[in-house]
Amino acid sequence: MAVEFATLDFETTGLSSTLDRVIEVAVVRTDSDGNVLREFSSLVNPNRDVGRTDIHGITAGMLSGAPSFGEILGGLLEMLDGAVLVAHNAAFDTRFLLSEFGRCGIADVDVESLCTLKLMYAGYPRGPRRLGDCCEFFGIDVGNAHSALDDARMASRLLHAVLSEVDVPLLPTPCSFREVNLQSTWVLPRESVSSPREKESTYLASLIEMLPPQGDSSVASAVSVAQYLNVLDHVLEDRKIDQSEAEYLIDFATDLGLSRDRVAGLHAAYVANLCAIALRDGVVSDFEMKDLSEVALLLGVSEWKELLEFKGSKEMPIGRTSGLPPGASVCFTGEMSLPRPVLSDRAVNCGLIVKSGISMKLDVLVVADSDSMSGKAKKAREIGIRIVSESVFLGMLEELPNS
Repeated sequence: MAVEFATLDFETTGLSSTLDRVIEVAVVRTDSDGNVLREFSSLVNPNRDVGRTDIHGITAGMLSGAPSFGEILGGLLEMLDGAVLVAHNAAFDTRFLLSEFGRCGIADVDVESLCTLKLMYAGYPRGPRRLGDCCEFFGIDVGNAHSALDDARMASRLLHAVLSEVDVPLLPTPCSFREVNLQSTWVLPRESVSSPREKESTYLASLIEMLPPQGDSSVASAVSVAQYLNVLDHVLEDRKIDQSEAEYLIDFATDLGLSRDRVAGLHAAYVANLCAIALRDGVVSDFEMKDLSEVALLLGVSEWKELLEFKGSKEMPIGRTSGLPPGASVCFTGEMSLPRPVLSDRAVNCGLIVKSGISMKLDVLVVADSDSMSGKAKKAREIGIRIVSESVFLGMLEELPNS
């Protein structure tokens, strides 16, 4: 009987199969000659913090509408059933597979696997070990590392390249899940998910279009402009604008008598001011660029990068929200751009109190991801704790003594 292979790859929140969760899964099923029969991929909502976004590129916002592992289980089992399970560093993926099976009530499953990493050891003792390096060794195109589908495709091609050169006397037993009750499946491939900020930007832009096109009303004034910018500053503290916030902004602009052109100009001025703040030290870091890009996207400001060429621009007292007096309490959640101890030390040096958990007495929760699904973020939203992004928090520290 012809052998088929199912090459599996997971992206996860971390390295521990008992503590961490799968956030993306992909399987490439091939025949014995390496022909692709079908593919399967989906993001997976872990209902917790997503871990190192800087590694896997997956944000909490991308997973908010994704299926749980149980909801993709039927399709996954169908892809694996009757095929030899393959993975690069198969011990890692197998551990997570069995852990997720256990959470779905599938116990006592015996899963054998074929590891392309071990095949490389066997055939090329002095050869490369990382998946991308192994693919380059065989002249296989390298895709987007830490994308489950690209990694699964690379590992599948690597498998067939190695099998053509290395003798494998006995293949693992193919997976058998025919006795498992397959559940209905829905999937959400990574490539089909747009940024939450893009959706928010589109909605805000549609509301702005409803404002009078030109000419502020007679009630508009310099005070009105300052009031709008202050509200915008507050809304953007967590670096997102949800539907209710967008509607509030436009209602507020209407009450102030601001026109569509004036609001668009204020949004551009807000982004320009953030650029000036980022240029204080003459260098715009990758973290600052990411923050600027997100705010510009939210506010519909497209040509903002040119503003970074004007060093020494005058700053305005917007885009750097303060309001954290010495003695205020802060808590952190998620993988920040700076190590957690560094952030904590800077906060303490500025007279703030760092807390490990969420309570009604907490003043601010600092989130690495605006859409964080961590337990801390969920509780903070439930009880109405102020939430700010890391970039906003760093700006707050600069306004405090001893910063």
